Amino acid sequence: MNEQMSTVEYWNTIYTGRSTAQPGGHETDRFAPVLANLEGPRVIDVAAGYADLCKRIRRERSDLTVVAADFADEAMHRSGFKPYVLTDATAMPFPDRAFDTVICTQAMGYMADPPAFLREARRVGWWLLLTVSDGEPAAGVRWAWTPDTLHALLEPFGELEFLSALPDLAMLVAKLRFTA
Repeated sequence: MNEQMSTVEYWNTIYTGRSTAQPGGHETDRFAPVLANLEGPRVIDVAAGYADLCKRIRRERSDLTVVAADFADEAMHRSGFKPYVLTDATAMPFPDRAFDTVICTQAMGYMADPPAFLREARRVGWWLLLTVSDGEPAAGVRWAWTPDTLHALLEPFGELEFLSALPDLAMLVAKLRFTA
């Protein structure tokens, strides 16, 4: 990322001209562990990008209310998903405990301050479903975790229901119940 370019400008550049993932394609298949572990009827997908996961949840779980959130307005406009809230993951415009489940897939590694995101996710939600890359970070990724380092990061925020490595997808998936 160019130091002259803001983070929002960077992600808008990434999303401009990029096509969205196709339903049932590789990107939506990696969401299966998340879909199987949703809690409660109110869900927010933080750093939703093109809102592919939100669209899949809506198709497969019409009983849930799903909100997409991201700070990249280009992704929001191209996604066509509603409701889509333009927001920073560390300062969301929602009341305390507005959501049952906060989802963040493959985005926390790009965040400047993961603990600030986790504090905000705990404020707005009861549960966190999180996926992060396992192994070497990709270009632009600021943080990479092993199962042990991710466990250490998450532990102060609540009770870890599970933390699993999915080697076929090169990712870790965690489910955390937030505590006060």
